[in-house]
Amino acid sequence: MRVLLCALLVTSFPNVLGVTYSGMIDMERLTSDLLKNYSVSTPAFTDIYDNTTMTLDMSLVAILDIDEVQQTFSFSAHIGITWEDARLRWNSSAYGDIESIQLRVEYIWFPAFYLLNPADSSTNLNTDLPVYVDDAGFVALRIYTIFKTTCSLDTRRYPFDTQSCDILLTCPRGTVSRLVVNEPKVIAEKLMSMASEWNLYSIGGEVVNRGHNAEIDIGRFTVVMTRKSVCYITSTIFPMFLLSFLTSFVFLFPPDSGEKLSYVISIFVSYAVFLNFINDAMPRTSTFISNLEGYLIGVLLHCVTAILASLVCARRAFGGSDAPLAEKPDISCCGLKKVDQGCPGHEKKMLSANQLNRRDWIFFGCYVTSAFLLLGMFTL
Repeated sequence: MRVLLCALLVTSFPNVLGVTYSGMIDMERLTSDLLKNYSVSTPAFTDIYDNTTMTLDMSLVAILDIDEVQQTFSFSAHIGITWEDARLRWNSSAYGDIESIQLRVEYIWFPAFYLLNPADSSTNLNTDLPVYVDDAGFVALRIYTIFKTTCSLDTRRYPFDTQSCDILLTCPRGTVSRLVVNEPKVIAEKLMSMASEWNLYSIGGEVVNRGHNAEIDIGRFTVVMTRKSVCYITSTIFPMFLLSFLTSFVFLFPPDSGEKLSYVISIFVSYAVFLNFINDAMPRTSTFISNLEGYLIGVLLHCVTAILASLVCARRAFGGSDAPLAEKPDISCCGLKKVDQGCPGHEKKMLSANQLNRRDWIFFGCYVTSAFLLLGMFTL
């Protein structure tokens, strides 16, 4: 039965083994012929010597992190490098119609290229990968790595900011005569957006020439991102606004309740939590303040002025005397009675109940309005 099955397979597919073996022989012969007189130390050239063009392209995979404090941008991407080498051309019909092969990069000349703005030494452009060569002499290498580059971040609109970060790659003019940058692409944009704090706004590429006699051309890929701000609104901005709004209610406390100052000071202390959070998120080298820092300063001043206003109101309500609170005259006597019925010696110092009520409501309205104005100025 086994003999019959083998015979059936051989008769059904008579050329399978022969083609595979023949293809391997052609591949080995082609590789041997291409590399026989090949010199790795001689730069690649086309029909016109010293006219090598290197093409760069990038496929963004994921935005991993943007560190505002360290001013760094981390992402993963495919970097593609393509150039032409006339020594690696062949006639495909002479080698079993083989149109492309795979070679180790150390067997052929490879253009030196560098990342100009690495944030640390962990970013390694691993070129220890196979290259793909076609019968027209075009060589292609694709590198997948995690990049960490420096990025100058503008945090003035934080957390509603848009950031632009550059990836700078170069190849010295001594190795190639011209650098070309293709339009970058994005791999799985929806997945990348879900896994990051940032939304990709745009991505572009261009060549930056350093003058006519420049030593190098620079390939610049620019990634523009917008921050997802919903988390900051719910966890920071909205609670800060609620605290500034609650500050206004200090003026609705009765003057003799004794809780006015403790209430507003407890709100002031609560802002320390937000101050610590924002301080950890902001870069130490920043020469300007962000909108969120400005809003925090605004609500702190809002609370401080409320404390001072409460002190002034308390002293006026009790006639400005330095006597202990226990010795203060009863405000129901000196505040509610008319002057001709009032307590002797305090008629000119005490405010009437209507005056107290009107003044507190005016302060309350002013502070509620200022709380909304601060929020509006911050969001603009």
